[in-house]
Amino acid sequence: MIVGHPRLTALFGHIARRTRAQVALWLSLLCLTGALALTPSARMARPISGGGPRLQFAHGSVRWLAADAATTTYAVTCTDVGGAGTFQPKAIRFYWNGIGTGADANSTSLDLHHGIGFATGTAARRCVSGYSQDAAAAALCGSGCHDAAVAATIDGAAAYTGLLDLSSLDAGGFTLVVDDQVPVNLSVHWEAWGGDLSVATVGSIAEPASTGSVNYTVTGFTSDGGQQVVMFAGCQSTAVVPAAVADDNGICIGFASAAAVGTSTSSRTSARR
Repeated sequence: MIVGHPRLTALFGHIARRTRAQVALWLSLLCLTGALALTPSARMARPISGGGPRLQFAHGSVRWLAADAATTTYAVTCTDVGGAGTFQPKAIRFYWNGIGTGADANSTSLDLHHGIGFATGTAARRCVSGYSQDAAAAALCGSGCHDAAVAATIDGAAAYTGLLDLSSLDAGGFTLVVDDQVPVNLSVHWEAWGGDLSVATVGSIAEPASTGSVNYTVTGFTSDGGQQVVMFAGCQSTAVVPAAVADDNGICIGFASAAAVGTSTSSRTSARR
């Protein structure tokens, strides 16, 4: 598990490690700058064509099915929750934690596949993924960070078993493509942002090895930290990206908009008893 809380202080994406983590982590991140400080009601009240900056937002889910072979595509429509119609997203966050069938009871008898992904373009995407085998005599787990997919599944032998990627950003949404056929049905949830975003970028960093502050440059971020946010997703891995590891299934996620404004949470399944 992670016991340090990353905090953003704007200009360099400055991360202060409060305490040493018990394990090594790879962190993927999504950095946004734009009309983020508006309240939801203010965003919805402002037309995209005028009246000041306007952030667009949509959310939904995609069923990533075991029957869908490589090259299968999923076309997704992004409809702004504020009523501004469809839009082309500039940043997308993905997350999954279960199966994509209609029988919820089945989820108790299937292996755990979960993770978080980010994308700002077809050449800019990251994801972290974790796996725990159900009902194994001894715990069998894995985790990894991938830099060429928005969602992935892993097994307990340090191998990726499924990859889902961003095929295109479209005028009214986006299209996903299956790069590697997944072994189970999964529901991949997504959140998309568009409109007045001046900076939207993804990246990966290895967790610092000691306490203290480390600076990371994010082009376009400003020193006042206004209307900026960083979303973090981490996995317990020491392997070079995009390799996976047959180790504890450790996943964490965090958000920060300033040095004193941030939150994080984590989960871990041990590969050793």
